[in-house]
Amino acid sequence: RRVLLRLHRAERLSEEFLRSLLGWVHSGFSVHGEQTVPAEDPKGTERLARYLTRGPLPIDVVEKAEGGRLRVRISPDPRTGLVEKLLDPLELIHALATQIPDPSPSRASWARLLRRIFEFDPLLCPACGSEMKIISVIMEPDVIDAILRHLKRTGMRDPFEGRAPPAA
Repeated sequence: RRVLLRLHRAERLSEEFLRSLLGWVHSGFSVHGEQTVPAEDPKGTERLARYLTRGPLPIDVVEKAEGGRLRVRISPDPRTGLVEKLLDPLELIHALATQIPDPSPSRASWARLLRRIFEFDPLLCPACGSEMKIISVIMEPDVIDAILRHLKRTGMRDPFEGRAPPAA
């Protein structure tokens, strides 16, 4: 509150936006990660599992309305006082889907780094140039060795074999 008031006095926040921020009602959601559930706490584990598998809305806040629309009860809007919204089903799905975070760009960062360092794209097929998808990641050394032995038997070059530097 004090920070917001100082920003307003410094003319960094308008009066309207200040009122909007000060009228915001916290949902109670927190991303604080210090609360853990010990493995020997079955009730805590169940409570966490129920939380993770809950629906995006309580079932009793959505009901059918006239014309195929849905009436959704919401927390009172501090600015308008609205306590429900009328949405068509696709609008509700859109409103819920916008709450899903975008996929993290770090998933493909290894490919981006290889592309930058070795000047080739590991996700493009060397034969036809189309984009490839990762279907599995093999981490067990015995399985990796078996695959490399098979490739050697069938005449394919071992990718870890030494080779001459590229021609200038």
